[in-house]
Amino acid sequence: MISNPLLLGCLILLLLQAALPVLAPEPKAARWHGKPIGPDGPWNAVEVTIGRHQTPVALFPGRAGLTWVITTDYCLLNGSISHCPGGAYQKENSMAERSNLFKITGSAQVIMRGFVVEGPSVTRSHDDFYMGFVSGLVPNVSMDLVDSQMMVYPGGGRYPVFAGCLNLGAADGNWSYAISPTDLINSPTIPCSFGMHIGSAVPGSTVGGSLLYGGYDRSRVVGKVLELDGQYEDGVKVTDISIRVVQGKSPFDFRARDRLVLAEDGTRPAAGITVNIDPCSPYLTLPRTTCGFIAANLPVTYSESLGLYIWNTDDSNFTLTNGAESLTINIPFQHLNLTLDPPLATKSAPYFPCSNGGIKLSGGSYVLGRAFFQDAFLGANWEQRRWWLAQAPGPSSTASPNPTDILPGDKTIRSSDSDWVSTWSGVWAELAGNRSGGPSATQQPDAGSGSLSTGAKVGIGVGAGLGVLALILGALGLWRRKARQPRTAVHSQLQQQQKHFAALFQGSMKGSVNANEGPGENKTESQFPTLDDIDQAASILLKMAVGLRTMILAHGNVTAAQQYWLADVPRAEF
Repeated sequence: MISNPLLLGCLILLLLQAALPVLAPEPKAARWHGKPIGPDGPWNAVEVTIGRHQTPVALFPGRAGLTWVITTDYCLLNGSISHCPGGAYQKENSMAERSNLFKITGSAQVIMRGFVVEGPSVTRSHDDFYMGFVSGLVPNVSMDLVDSQMMVYPGGGRYPVFAGCLNLGAADGNWSYAISPTDLINSPTIPCSFGMHIGSAVPGSTVGGSLLYGGYDRSRVVGKVLELDGQYEDGVKVTDISIRVVQGKSPFDFRARDRLVLAEDGTRPAAGITVNIDPCSPYLTLPRTTCGFIAANLPVTYSESLGLYIWNTDDSNFTLTNGAESLTINIPFQHLNLTLDPPLATKSAPYFPCSNGGIKLSGGSYVLGRAFFQDAFLGANWEQRRWWLAQAPGPSSTASPNPTDILPGDKTIRSSDSDWVSTWSGVWAELAGNRSGGPSATQQPDAGSGSLSTGAKVGIGVGAGLGVLALILGALGLWRRKARQPRTAVHSQLQQQQKHFAALFQGSMKGSVNANEGPGENKTESQFPTLDDIDQAASILLKMAVGLRTMILAHGNVTAAQQYWLADVPRAEF
């Protein structure tokens, strides 16, 4: 038994110091794949190694609570088409194969929102992920295996996916699997938060990707930050879409055209349209009426087979705006001048990534996909069920990377001091003058008509109404308060024990009666603590250790050494 209260105090300090690195881990940067991916991009992708004897695999980051990967069997479906440019997973060597745990299956449609996916049910498996940073092993990650499933375009054409999808974590209590997955958020290696900007691989306006777990790169956050409760896959309301000239002279016969959001029946929905957020889905999946209304102002031609718009020229810009409490996310048309390559097209063709994705056929949802996140920042703190959207910088940004922690209790993040327009300096060239005869708002341009002058500052804005989001905030807030009660109770009990021990420790260290004390003044009866005091202090210390262990494990960010130390705590009996 410890008989020296000073030693007990030192032990408490050591215990708290051991907890500090758990509660504030260093941000961990994902490794990005060396080459862009996709015949409908090019897209930036991260790189992970799956399994102990596997090769690196490129994955698009973006889903909450779901990782899916393409297998080597998938690559063999059509030898004439190279559809595994980022590598594939050999499930024959997997941990699940060795343990015979290929048991759980789910609908093929679950792997992607905003697009029809057909094929047999996907198989749910698990294996170790190596993320590329120090201590980057994430054990037993749950994942869906894509063996033969295909994307089905509106014209009926079936095309493969070209890379899988990496999970960014999820809030507690969202798992419905028969086998509870040890996912990125639940692993001791990966903190319970992230910050991501996918960036763009479009030639001439390239912006490298950024994905940090446990923090974010502040240089990737420009201007106002939109803060929302819940999780980002809950979706948002798009209340308005507009085409705007944000700098320079207009290439159109207008500087701004608003109210371009239309429902499938052609009416203007008073409450807007609900869209999901899925960076693993490629396009801006919106009602065809909305895409058509936007496209009527652009030099594009609609492809019935693909449900996409082929550019007749390759310039201009795109802007995201929000209603009251406005947030403007600028997405230049340079980043929406993407390229279709075989097998999606017989030869390379630039296209505008607005699609209805065959929504009526799939019963799916509208989506702000990977095209959106070329120029938007997405972050979340799963501990607080809090997520953020913000403008991301352009290719001329001079800001240095600024990795910043997201602590477990953080509900806000800070933006950089950059001005968004300046981050595109040198990429745009202002128009010398107005172009006459621009396409009207209701006229579908013919091929070659309505061409835009190079570098025009034009934008399309998508807004999320704050009033509509309040409905989501109310429902999730009630659930969150209930979910956090157990952890709050542990924390309150621990605080009471700390106060009790502090009072006991201070009382035991009081000296003998001071010679200057007069009659009736408080006097200390003893210079040393009694054995009962020491026993009580030791008991409180053990309870504090168990309480801290509960809190630390609840955060999920525990190193191997800390796990070893914490493993002994439950053996204490009191």
